[in-house]
Amino acid sequence: MEGYTLELWDFTYISITQNNLQELKEIWA
Repeated sequence: MEGYTLELWDFTYISITQNNLQELKEIWA
């Protein structure tokens, strides 16, 4: 269960990071 939760957290963290980067690109574009 811990491994699964860790994977889910990694996926969520990456998704949030990518969204933030995309917003930054739009702001500075």
